[in-house]
Amino acid sequence: GSMKSHSLNAGLEFRPAESFRRLTSAAWVEMHNTEGFDKIGGRERNQPRVFGRSQMDWIPGWGLETGTGLRYHSDYPQDFPQGRVDEYWRLDARMAWRQPTERGDLVFQLAGYNLTDEWHTEPRQEIRRMYLATLALEM
Repeated sequence: GSMKSHSLNAGLEFRPAESFRRLTSAAWVEMHNTEGFDKIGGRERNQPRVFGRSQMDWIPGWGLETGTGLRYHSDYPQDFPQGRVDEYWRLDARMAWRQPTERGDLVFQLAGYNLTDEWHTEPRQEIRRMYLATLALEM
């Protein structure tokens, strides 16, 4: 058996300064199994029809770093072992302060993940809203 697919992809990166970047991409995918193709092992089970993302990163100086990311996935055509994966939006945000030291960079970070939902299912995992504060030495 075999599979037929058609897709359309578009992306745009905007970088008006070295310290600022905006990236946006989107895709549409249509997949059809032909006779004799095993859907269980096929890609159709793990490919949403429409998906996209937008990401913005800004490093203004003074050791500060900021970033946000927004992702969209339409629902998946087939269920996964942990259940159905419905349409979802996911917003993540991060702010960090980086200070060079003799042993490496000391990084203090505040981050939030999945800020649009309390939780949702993604392929192979459930994503819960989460807030983190971390202090790390990056060598």
